Amino acid sequence: MLLKKIYTCLTFLIALFNCVNQHVYAQKESNNWYFGDNAGLSFNTSPPTALTNGALATSEGCASISDENGNLLFYTNGNTVWNKNHLTMENGNDLHGQSSSTQSALIVKLPGSTTLYYIFTVADQGNANGYEYSIADLSFNSGAGKIITKNAPILKDFSNSSSLFINSTEALTAAYHANQTDVWVILHEATVTKFFSYLLTSTGLQAPVISDIGNQKTNLGQCRISPDGKHIAVGGYFGSGVDLYDFNTSTGSISNAVSLIGGNTNRVYGLSFSPNSNVLYVTNDIANIYQFDLSLPTATEIINSKYFVGHGSGNYYPQLQLGPDRVLYLAQRGKQYLGTIANPDVIGAGCSFTDNGISLAAQYSGLGLPTFMVNYVTERPPVVSLGNDTTLCLSASLMLDAGNTGSTYAWSSGAQSKKITITAPGKYYVDVTANNITVSDTILISYVSFSSLNDLENTYTFCKHEDSILTINPAFSETTFHWRDGSTSIPYKIRQPGIYWLERFDQTCSKKDSFIVNSNCPMIIPNLITPNKDGKNDAFAIKNLPIPDWNVEIYNRWGTLIYSAEGYQNNWGTQNVSDGIYYYQLKHRYSDENHKGWLEVLGAVK
Repeated sequence: MLLKKIYTCLTFLIALFNCVNQHVYAQKESNNWYFGDNAGLSFNTSPPTALTNGALATSEGCASISDENGNLLFYTNGNTVWNKNHLTMENGNDLHGQSSSTQSALIVKLPGSTTLYYIFTVADQGNANGYEYSIADLSFNSGAGKIITKNAPILKDFSNSSSLFINSTEALTAAYHANQTDVWVILHEATVTKFFSYLLTSTGLQAPVISDIGNQKTNLGQCRISPDGKHIAVGGYFGSGVDLYDFNTSTGSISNAVSLIGGNTNRVYGLSFSPNSNVLYVTNDIANIYQFDLSLPTATEIINSKYFVGHGSGNYYPQLQLGPDRVLYLAQRGKQYLGTIANPDVIGAGCSFTDNGISLAAQYSGLGLPTFMVNYVTERPPVVSLGNDTTLCLSASLMLDAGNTGSTYAWSSGAQSKKITITAPGKYYVDVTANNITVSDTILISYVSFSSLNDLENTYTFCKHEDSILTINPAFSETTFHWRDGSTSIPYKIRQPGIYWLERFDQTCSKKDSFIVNSNCPMIIPNLITPNKDGKNDAFAIKNLPIPDWNVEIYNRWGTLIYSAEGYQNNWGTQNVSDGIYYYQLKHRYSDENHKGWLEVLGAVK
């Protein structure tokens, strides 16, 4: 590490797609570390085992990558790439990263590929090569790989081939995009406060999103993104302290800069977030370690939470790197061991710093440790999507599913289940916590609102024998509608009693308003029938009788019940009746209404 650092922060965010309805845990891409003077660690055992077979020697920056099962694929100091057999990969020399650069290289798998890996490199401070990338293809040489693209410059403006990052800092970092598929690549140009956020997709880097924010301009140490993707931290090597920013993994924008350590005498080099993203650790030029509690509600409280964790016996600019075992490791220059923070999620002394935390089996640490995309080391955050804002039809319901079976859930409604059913409009959100990482999503539910319906009653009365037409003329604003019979006319004309409805449509929803047209024709009850089988006046037929709403009982002159019927059909008298005087009683089936009277039968023919 040279002592003039021109500030540029390069951050790479990668997102690998996962089904919303399952947990995704950290895989083992970070299980093999090679660093320092031929030092190494394997996290395929617990505790980690020291490795002594590495070909790499570096004073600071390095990177390595393994497959999802923890098998070594390759590693680099930014200048040379060694394959899984610890031999120089074909075409794997003379990359433009430098081992004296803080984070000289970062390796990420190209989204959607099984064999292509981007190696992002950064030269030593101020070197004209700036930020570049090379591509390793592991389909060559029986998996040992080949560099198929080398030292391709990253442009500030894709339409201008000369817009290179001439001055660069020595920082690289990476984390998943919110969609868990694509990659953000974030650079910070030297001498200005502009971040450049590039999206890396299966087709390569896309044009940048630019955020002009913060205090850092030059002299950068490590640059990190929190495991939950919500924050980015930048350390300034030559007295510019530490800045903490908000990071939006959906848009790539960086905002809300807070200076945690300011002033011209605070030299910050190493940085790491805790696994739960709630604690930030920093180191300075004399290997002091500090932590900040990011769970506090205000910037002032976070700044005042600064706590001295301990001192590294390497005594000089140590890097920090979180391990896949959730332990935080501290480089110890010139020592045959690394420092460890066993419980980095814990605030205060309980984080448990040990200076001689793990042996390197007679190999020596430098200033640096391997740089990994943060989610190659920690668990991926849960992927939570309640869907787009939704408009429902009246009386409809919607089931919201937060996915991620086995997580803990906190809904705005107070529910703690994986799914809830929505039956009312409003804004709903859920916090899903898995692997000590909480992710939220919000959805706005609204319902289609139909206009008021005027001049349409619930019931009408109508006598088809006396009134020729019943005309209904309701008022409403919807332009798409129909009546029971499919008619779309206004006013609507009714010629029969019955049940009717008006159905209105808005978007894909409909609302049906029903009404009843009752017959109000007066019943005309005869007092003489002549059942002589001539087809005229043969039965006790009541004009305008609403069939079958009435029951009837008929008695002879001595009071004996001779006939009864429920739902009378106007048919008594057509069989076996005799001349004489009879008495009837009509009873409404659904009310207390009744009618009584007498009836004469004359000229009956049996």
